[in-house]
Amino acid sequence: MKPLRFALLILTVFALTACIEDITESIEDITESVEDVADSATDLMEEINDISRHVDEKLETGQITEEVADLIDGRLSSIADILESTLQNSGGYIFDRLDGSVDNAFSELDKLLDHLLEEVMGNCVPKIINQIGSQMQLQINTIAAAAEDLVIVTAGQTVYVMDKAFNGLIILISIIILAIGLIVFAIIFLKKGRKLTGANYIGVGLLAIFLAFFFVLALSPSVRGKVLTGFNFGTALDIKEITPTITTVIPENIELGKTKRIYIYGKHLNKLENIQVKLIRGGTEKFKFPQGTLIVNTSNRIVLGNLDQELKWTYPKYPLFRDAMDREGVFLNIPENQVIQVNKSLNAARFPEIKPVSPQENQPVSGMTGTGIRQAINRTPASPITRIGIDKIIRQREEVTISKLGQVKSEQYLLKLKNFFFNHYKIAEGDYGLVVFSDTTLIESSQFVTVTNPPPPAPDPDIFIMGMSWSDGLIPVAGHDATLDIKLGFSHPEQIASSFRVRVYTVPPAVDFLVEVPMGRIAAAYSGNQVVVTTRSFTVDKPGNYTFKCSVDDRNDIRETSETNNTYNENLDVGEYLYDVVLDHFSFELFESMDAMNLVYSVQVDAGEFPTVPCLGKITQTGSTMLTPLNCKFNLTGMRIGETIMLTFHPDVVLSKDEWFPSWHSDLQSESFITTLDSDTSQKPILKMGRDYTFRGLMTITPRKSN
Repeated sequence: MKPLRFALLILTVFALTACIEDITESIEDITESVEDVADSATDLMEEINDISRHVDEKLETGQITEEVADLIDGRLSSIADILESTLQNSGGYIFDRLDGSVDNAFSELDKLLDHLLEEVMGNCVPKIINQIGSQMQLQINTIAAAAEDLVIVTAGQTVYVMDKAFNGLIILISIIILAIGLIVFAIIFLKKGRKLTGANYIGVGLLAIFLAFFFVLALSPSVRGKVLTGFNFGTALDIKEITPTITTVIPENIELGKTKRIYIYGKHLNKLENIQVKLIRGGTEKFKFPQGTLIVNTSNRIVLGNLDQELKWTYPKYPLFRDAMDREGVFLNIPENQVIQVNKSLNAARFPEIKPVSPQENQPVSGMTGTGIRQAINRTPASPITRIGIDKIIRQREEVTISKLGQVKSEQYLLKLKNFFFNHYKIAEGDYGLVVFSDTTLIESSQFVTVTNPPPPAPDPDIFIMGMSWSDGLIPVAGHDATLDIKLGFSHPEQIASSFRVRVYTVPPAVDFLVEVPMGRIAAAYSGNQVVVTTRSFTVDKPGNYTFKCSVDDRNDIRETSETNNTYNENLDVGEYLYDVVLDHFSFELFESMDAMNLVYSVQVDAGEFPTVPCLGKITQTGSTMLTPLNCKFNLTGMRIGETIMLTFHPDVVLSKDEWFPSWHSDLQSESFITTLDSDTSQKPILKMGRDYTFRGLMTITPRKSN
């Protein structure tokens, strides 16, 4: 039995040695790959920042909706949070599995982000974003699962990396050895009659030290990390310093009352707690944003919003401005009308450099994938908004006012203007540094931001309807195309910055449509404060008198001095086609001749609302079958399409040898010609063949519009 036990012991030692060697190789492989994987994660976070900036820019310029932007931001934030938390919890590292699954997940995420950026640069489709987002989540789950296979211990400035399975094995072995040692320790002390000598005390002390070592090894991860690293069963890495930084601020020109949000992009910003954002100049705090303006704080960006509510950064209305200027005595030296013209000129003087890049400039990027997208990002500035310094803005403002007021009045007016805006916004315009404070950290943007006052307010525009009539003054016909001319009146049309629409509908209901008034037509009103807009073609099915109702700017897209004069009513007639019908050129022809004939006839026309007087006549023939004209003519005026016309011929023939002898009557029958009026013909033959004769005539149709 002893050789067998010895053999089993040898095999166990070899198995443990092989297992330990595999674990050692596993740890070494992890150490070799850790740097590359962490760099990939950093690259991904940079790409996420780029996409976030493009999304925010498109949101601010109205190219995508807030719902779509939130959808994209939600997907990006989930990725950034996973990467950020993994880096911060692992001392700045992300560790891969031996099969490289995390690195593969990063590669897939990179492709998905390229696809997402392609959609953002083009026309964003929420359905595609959802599809990409679900695929991203699969890769994120892979990265999160990989992190669970390792035990990462941070002690001081060192990170200890251990395989999870081996770490558990070491804890189990430590507990077993500790238990055995405690049993031995108990046996030594509980044995009856046991007397401890000096050597025994030394042995017990050594046993206690031995047990204490395994006790600490089992309970202290940092000690376990140091021990395992010393025996080459783990790896130790220096902690990478993770410092929050600000990379970009958008916009760099903050126009008071106009700018709605301020975006601060950076890295590791979620490490900051209880943050405050301030504007400084010369190292001195000049302005602090209240906590209510902080609406987003993630690892890669801080968004300041609610500026109109929390800071009252709203664009002042002209009545408020006029009252302030009146109190300052501005209108004593400069007439109000001249001030209005100066304000209009200052509103028109803008800086095209600070406008976001137009969608057309981004179009060439659409369709790229992979590296091509990233190169396109590198070619496109992270912020397509170029900061204009305060000196240039003030210089341009002075040039405009001097050209309108002269040097002296210009200086006086600009000083009053500066004081008005400072009292309104509680911040002076100028170039500022931007810093973010937390409880223990201060980070400063490398960019300056320029805070500028908005252009002075001019009176709000007013839009009203002056009249409405049929185009060219012609009453349209029911069922046919028609257009309306709408005469719009304006007050200060130059203050209208966007197109608006006019709604047209009728009572009783017949039409309901919208007319878009483009900026070109608004500009045409600058000189005379009025313009005529012609509607699209429409039809009214039935004739009659209609009340046409017009509502201008029905959605209140334009801020006006008065919203009570935006509706207008006009009673307009819708006509119809009437038809004048002439029945004439009648004739009569017998099939067989008679010896002597005196024919007495009557022609009767029935046409609905148009009763006619019968036409009476007499024909005298002597044994003839010739075609005989009838001297009858009927005029039917104002008939309508679809009405019926019935023409009846009543013959009565009297035969006699001599006028002194008795006579007798023939039995010729009456015949009727029936037709329905239509607009397809201008002339229509009348032909009715009876038993004994043929009756002919002509119907002439002449259309005309009703009055």
